[in-house]
Amino acid sequence: MNATVQNVFQSKFGFHPCDKETYLKLKVIHKVYWESVFRLAAWNRWNRKHPQNRVQRFAGRGPDGKRISLVPPVPLPEPKLPPFVVKLDHHKVVKTHVGDCKQYKGPIYDLNWQTAKLDPSIFAAVDDFQKARNPLVESQVKPLSLSPDKIDALYQKSQEWLRG
Repeated sequence: MNATVQNVFQSKFGFHPCDKETYLKLKVIHKVYWESVFRLAAWNRWNRKHPQNRVQRFAGRGPDGKRISLVPPVPLPEPKLPPFVVKLDHHKVVKTHVGDCKQYKGPIYDLNWQTAKLDPSIFAAVDDFQKARNPLVESQVKPLSLSPDKIDALYQKSQEWLRG
């Protein structure tokens, strides 16, 4: 994290480490951060299921009151991930051995899977949003850890994702 020297800005409630325009940019980034957290959880729920179980089933009640399927299952698409989520591909070769034998004589499995996590660059912006949000006494104001250029880049990324 880059600690940059920034001015202290005064509002009617106290002092802040950034002006209102920068605060509003950090607010948008913070919103997209929480949207990323929720979308990442939805993607993890989707990813945990086997492909044949990634479907949505519609059921109703028949004339005798028993539950029946109304239409065939509809496949669920992969949830869209925001720009601050990084997908990682993993590959592992597993050799197995049979019984008490120390040599690998069993089948060999190729395991491929994906995981996703949040990009670490977003955490500094969330921390800066919390710093800028609360008014303080002038002597207690700490500078933002991100430079204005980095905040602008994250803001542009967030705006592009929010638009579409």
